[in-house]
Formats: sequence, structure tokens, C-alpha cells
Amino acid sequence: MYCKGCGKKVSDDSRFCDQCGEKIEIEEVVYCTYCGEKMSKFATSCPHCSRKVFLGKQSNDFQTKILCIFSFLIPVLGFIVWLVLLAQSDDEEKIRTIFTWSLIGFLFWIFYRVIF
Repeated sequence: MYCKGCGKKVSDDSRFCDQCGEKIEIEEVVYCTYCGEKMSKFATSCPHCSRKVFLGKQSNDFQTKILCIFSFLIPVLGFIVWLVLLAQSDDEEKIRTIFTWSLIGFLFWIFYRVIF
């Protein structure tokens, strides 16, 4: 490891440079679990293989797809219930509530797809 202040080599367990006294900041090295290349711990995707990462962890593609499917199907089911109640029920408040929550579900699904 080298000092960022003076460029001299310092031991790995040093907290300060022996030459200039500069505080040695230990860089946390993160490796992509897919391609094994070094990457920034603040990266949102690997610069080498383009896989998405979040919070320093790699996204699990299978789990992400399953979560996305369920987050889409639940609002769809809500709209189906809304359509059935619209045809059969006179309770406008219940119909409006189901429609509102279905719409909120779709908005969360869109938000989830944008983020992940």
C-alpha cells in the first residue's frame, strides 16, 4: 500500500505514513460475485459485466424476477376485483378504495422496476 500524500510505501497495518505523517485510509475492496473484478463499493452495477448491485450486494436475478412478477400480479388481481365489484356492487366507497389501492400497487411496481 502507498501513501496518498507522499507516495512512499507503507505497511498494510499502518495508520499513518512514516515519512509525512499523512493518515492512511484503508480502502475496502469489493469484488463482483459474477465476474470477480474489482469495483467500487458505491457502484450500482459492475463496470465490467454490467450486473446490477445494490447496497454492496449483488442482486439475485431469480429472486428479483419472482418479486417483480408478484408485485405486478397483486395490483392486477386488485383491478379484477374492482371490475367485478363495479359490475355487482353499489358500495361506491369500497369500489373507490379497491381502485385506489390497485393504482398504488401499480405505482409501486413501476417504482420497483425503475430502481431495481
